[in-house]
Amino acid sequence: MPKPSSHRAKVFAIGLSLEKRKALESMCSGDSAATSARRAGVSRTTIYRWISEDPDFSHAYNEWHKAMTECTRAKLMGIVDIAFQTIRTSVKNGDAKTAIRILSSMDVLESRHRSLEKEQHEHQF
Repeated sequence: MPKPSSHRAKVFAIGLSLEKRKALESMCSGDSAATSARRAGVSRTTIYRWISEDPDFSHAYNEWHKAMTECTRAKLMGIVDIAFQTIRTSVKNGDAKTAIRILSSMDVLESRHRSLEKEQHEHQF
């Protein structure tokens, strides 16, 4: 069974030559440009040229990249939700150490501290 990313690559690659489809599918499966080029039987330079100069290949690559970015963003939001729930549960149960440790690792406390300092500085002038 193909990975979801390689399945999407096949959808985006409709209408491309066999070499271009192989290259795109390989890249969408996580392979480097060099590995993808070898699998497609072309040079790495050709891959980059297709991305920058071939409208069909570039469109397919960009659409795949956009879909993967959206998928990654959704996964990250899920992680943020889990972190939030963990912090909430920790505070609710009186475990401030865990909450502080998580917030510190996410740079939330330092960001908030810098924001407060900036606000105080602006009010002084």
